[in-house]
Amino acid sequence: MKPRVVLLLQPRTNLLDLGGVAQVFLEAKAQGLDITVEHCAMGDPIDTSIGLSFTGVSHFGKQRLQRGDHVFVISSDIQYVLSNRFQPSKALLERLRDAHERGVTICGICNGVFLLGKAGLLDGRACTTHWKRTAQLQRMNPKAQVKENILFVEDRGIISSAGATSGVDVALH
Repeated sequence: MKPRVVLLLQPRTNLLDLGGVAQVFLEAKAQGLDITVEHCAMGDPIDTSIGLSFTGVSHFGKQRLQRGDHVFVISSDIQYVLSNRFQPSKALLERLRDAHERGVTICGICNGVFLLGKAGLLDGRACTTHWKRTAQLQRMNPKAQVKENILFVEDRGIISSAGATSGVDVALH
């Protein structure tokens, strides 16, 4: 089975982050990279940070993730992420942890890294996020080793990026 790249959309998804990562894989496929790219979420429809909605997105819980696959957690509007409304389901958090334990690489794009923190995937690991949010990420994840002034960090199967354009760097990596 060919490797899969799963782009996980959260409520209030940032389109720049989604578009940059998706475009890298579209171009890679056009150049012959033999992968499958899928967009998914925990619900349908998915609202974006600019008010557009996506429907018909497959459910993340139905993904059969295996070693060699990559999940890209796309960022959401920061006001949503820092609000009380940001309460990912236990099923989503368990699914992310389980996938990582089975050898799936989990990539947090910009403030998508906050979801990795909620799942406990940053504990004891080096990570980063957008420069405006590193202090908040550290406060919310005291067991993480948050790095500043770096485009992305890879630590034992968890990759975190500093922002939308560094998400492109992660996709290229």
